[in-house]
Amino acid sequence: MNRMLWFTLRQSAKNARAGVLCPNTGALRAMNTTLSPANAPGRVLFRSAVLCACVMLSACLPFFSSKPSPEHRTSPQPVPQHQTSPAVLPAPAGDLCLSLALPLQGPAKGIAEKILQGARIAKQELERQGAAAHVRILDTEQPDWLTQLAALPHECALVGGPVLAAAYNAAKKSPAARGRAFFAFLPQLEPGDEGFAAWRFFPSPQDQVDALLSFLQIEMGFTSYGVLYPDEAYGKRMAEIFRQRATLRGAAAYTASYTPGAAASWPEAAARLVGRQEINKTPFPTTNLQGIFLPDSWSSADQLLTSLRYNGEDRAVLLGSSLWGEGILNRPPALPQHYQLAVFPGAWNPGLSSPGAQSLQAAMQGAPPDFWIGLGYDFMRFASHMRLTAGWAPQTVTRRAMEAQHAIAWSMAPLAWDAQGKAAQTLFVFSPVASGFTPVQPDQLKAAWQEAQARFAERMRIAQGESPTPALLAPSPAAASPLRLLPPAVAPPPPAPEAR
Repeated sequence: MNRMLWFTLRQSAKNARAGVLCPNTGALRAMNTTLSPANAPGRVLFRSAVLCACVMLSACLPFFSSKPSPEHRTSPQPVPQHQTSPAVLPAPAGDLCLSLALPLQGPAKGIAEKILQGARIAKQELERQGAAAHVRILDTEQPDWLTQLAALPHECALVGGPVLAAAYNAAKKSPAARGRAFFAFLPQLEPGDEGFAAWRFFPSPQDQVDALLSFLQIEMGFTSYGVLYPDEAYGKRMAEIFRQRATLRGAAAYTASYTPGAAASWPEAAARLVGRQEINKTPFPTTNLQGIFLPDSWSSADQLLTSLRYNGEDRAVLLGSSLWGEGILNRPPALPQHYQLAVFPGAWNPGLSSPGAQSLQAAMQGAPPDFWIGLGYDFMRFASHMRLTAGWAPQTVTRRAMEAQHAIAWSMAPLAWDAQGKAAQTLFVFSPVASGFTPVQPDQLKAAWQEAQARFAERMRIAQGESPTPALLAPSPAAASPLRLLPPAVAPPPPAPEAR
């Protein structure tokens, strides 16, 4: 499980509502569902020969499917004479048929519900445009979900999900998943999988790092970075990705680690990173790091900022990961002025005015959408342009993905696939503010950074015995009120397992 998903699961567990959103429940019936295959034979006894064909076709109108309006209905298709099981009837010609593999129970249930909410909105839009959409919901928390997948029509080749790595690994090992093209809602796939057996529909750690480096290189001209990371799986992986991606851009990246949960030792780790020295008992860094990457949760941000300032480093731009966005939504910065030099990436921009974002916001009728709702909304519309059927080849899936990426107006950060089937998402870059976060303003960030550089140079002059410049006079970090180690507002989470 990736770290951002772990954080979201912790929050959703606190707010979990009673009941399980799964097939045959009232929640799904309220979504205008159709009959399951098991109900079809009873109806055959009471329908005419014409209606018989329609009822048999309803076998591929699983849960979450609704009948199109009369003017949008397609003509019934004849049932093949050799067909023996209603569970594997072919999908109606020309209709969209796919499945969503989601955890409808357990701690990730809330995430699945949001994805379904977004997909339902997109499905309704498609049907208003005359496109019938048949979507089967598979509960990956059920032990027989792969058996259910194997029983679906072969034409329903496209699968959205899974959300959890364990379910994806189970599908990867099972012959029941053969013939299905998975667009996984996971941050990472095995190198041999992506673009061949599965495709990614989710931001990756590389996407996060690339968004930061691209912004800082283009807008700020930065070429020197530090990485202060927790000594656990997630921190190590993100630190190495940052180092590699910075090197590819011709930039230098220096690293230092700290022990998660041992906040009292973090100033020492920060001292190693910045090369602390003292001039007349005033701390100064000996390095010139323009940006410092902090791949940890938002709950650790105050402590890490304090640790850096304790060692005289208050002029570098702090770079968070997408974990910051999750945390800031629940706890905005208490002292936003301390984060004037801070940015982080994210796939969801609440203020985005794209046509896709506006359509989703209108359908929500005043309720604010979020990343997970946008994910389901965008995937459903993306799938409608894929039109994937049985007998696909990896090259066909990749080509259609490359075409579909330009055919929709994304509500979240846009995804793109290359000729090898590798996905990349162009993430937004945000700044923390008192109300939460907002898209970064390059000119404001540049002005704040230049001001911080001038204050640093002035402190250096004063420490060396020169007369101060009144306009630039500012207390040194070590003398601020005084600086102390702040207890984290939330206990640091346990190390997350590696995403598979």
